[in-house]
Amino acid sequence: PNIASRVARTSSFAICNVISQVLLKMGEEGGIKNFMKKDEGIRNGVYTFKGMMTNKTLSKMFDFPYKDLDLIITAI
Repeated sequence: PNIASRVARTSSFAICNVISQVLLKMGEEGGIKNFMKKDEGIRNGVYTFKGMMTNKTLSKMFDFPYKDLDLIITAI
C-alpha cells in the first residue's frame, strides 16, 4: 500500500528525519564526493556519476557503457 498517501504528514516527518541525518553526515565529510568515498551504502545507491553509468545491471539493461564507481572515486 501507498502509506505515504494515507499518512502524509507522518511519512513526511519520517523521510525528513532520515534525509537530514544523511545530509548532516555529508556536510561533515566535506561534500558528496568525500561522503561517497567513505560510505559504501551511499556508493551502492549511486546509479550515475558525472554523466557515467555506475550501475552494472542498468548499464546492461539499457546497453550503456559501464564505469566502476570505485575506480572513478579513487581518481578524484
